[in-house]
Amino acid sequence: MSISEAVDAAEAPGAGQLVVETTAGALRGTVRHDSHAWLGVPFAQPPVGELKWRAPQPVSPWEGVREATAYGPAAVQLSRFDPTAPPYDRDSEDCLYLNVFAPAAPAPSPRPVLVWIHGGGFVFGTGADYDGSVLAERGDVVVVTLNYRLSSWGFLHLAGVDPSVADSNVGVRDQVAALQWVRDNIAAFGGDPSRVTIVGESAGGMSVGTLLGVPAARGLFHGAVLLSGSAADQQDAATGTAAAKALLARLGIPETEPGRIRDVPLAELRAATEELAHAGGHDGRQGIPFVPVVDGDLIPYVPLAAVADGAVADVPLLVACCRDEMAIFTFMAEDNPITRSLEERTGPQAWTELLRRYEQFEPEGAAVGGNPRKTLLGDAMFVMPSIRVAEAQVRAGGKAWMHRFDHQPPMEPYNMLGPTHAADIPCLWSREPSFDLCSLSGEPADGFMDMSEADKAASAALQDAVLSLVRDGRPSLPGGPEWPAYDEKTRPQMLITAQPELAHDPTGERREAWEGITG
Repeated sequence: MSISEAVDAAEAPGAGQLVVETTAGALRGTVRHDSHAWLGVPFAQPPVGELKWRAPQPVSPWEGVREATAYGPAAVQLSRFDPTAPPYDRDSEDCLYLNVFAPAAPAPSPRPVLVWIHGGGFVFGTGADYDGSVLAERGDVVVVTLNYRLSSWGFLHLAGVDPSVADSNVGVRDQVAALQWVRDNIAAFGGDPSRVTIVGESAGGMSVGTLLGVPAARGLFHGAVLLSGSAADQQDAATGTAAAKALLARLGIPETEPGRIRDVPLAELRAATEELAHAGGHDGRQGIPFVPVVDGDLIPYVPLAAVADGAVADVPLLVACCRDEMAIFTFMAEDNPITRSLEERTGPQAWTELLRRYEQFEPEGAAVGGNPRKTLLGDAMFVMPSIRVAEAQVRAGGKAWMHRFDHQPPMEPYNMLGPTHAADIPCLWSREPSFDLCSLSGEPADGFMDMSEADKAASAALQDAVLSLVRDGRPSLPGGPEWPAYDEKTRPQMLITAQPELAHDPTGERREAWEGITG
């Protein structure tokens, strides 16, 4: 039976729009709120067996109509930074699935496309954590959420030990493969493949920043949003190779036979990866030893340098942070691998001088309840790298806009910590009149929480900021202040609250302290 015959046979009254043809076969979706959704769509072959640590391969075609009404498994997960939490039991090495959400109402022309890359420190998370119908309906766009291989499954630099047994950066290659799938198939879902914006937060934001410097991704996206992400936090190849060798040693595998890692059972590999993460990883990445590597191949050089060279000068960027990024990282001791790494990268003398200057700033400038050390860490990890992305884009002749999320959501832990890291996520992905706590945690029992009027207004502002860039190539807030592009003279940033306001160089005192420092 041909695909078209299968589609005809599958159609029933009211179901026609739910069956679409892709390059691999026909899919039947489902209804979600006022959207149509196609869930658990494979975009590559399962990366199992000999395909572990290999670039994703094209998905095998199927006959008939494939049901796309349930999410696929998540990538193999490590701890969600909570040792008391039960183990995540919905993950698998067979994880390369994406989800498509499109408004049910017909559109006169193809819709812009928002591709969401989830965060989670490159150790946890899944596209299924996010209900794409929220933004699809509010913005009249097509939304794609995706999985990619995580931790040692996605970012083990085995190619640095022996390039014949593995490809590098397979987690990033998964993201590129998903974008190629979007290019080839999104028109069937009503999307416009020439108007694709990639959006990510935390590790997802870093993924977006990384993709800015990946030649293989050029032309696959036309806008980018980095939420608490960076284009300069990748590992160098030597560090990535050292981390790979450390994991092989924990598994008892000689460096001369790295391919034997394919025979290690999942549970054993997960345990060894957890042990390495808890030991501090490499390059000071406590809990995150495996991240994208500047391999000279997929990622030729540091993506921030690619931005500075004008590689994405034609791609509008929205770059953002939360006001008190580090408040949530209360588990970090004063002396920890991340602090030591940042101090080494910055230079001990420069770090000491920075801390001295931060201790002199007013509490408002120090943020995080006036804790200068936490503010310095947050600036080193998130705020200053974000500013550098915007600066590099502007200097290369491109356009960038910046915002800072200043609203405090009501659920834990934000009700205690304020607008800290990831506080923008519940506002970006919930619909009035309530926050969807299930979508945020992945746990169905978590339910919903009512939004206050301030929550509704701040959420609307954040959603409008992101969606306007997706639709129009520049952010704007209906009824809000004019939002100029970033420049190095006035340094405008929109402060996202229930009543957004435009600020100029709101972290200027701290930014000036970092001038001339590359850490």
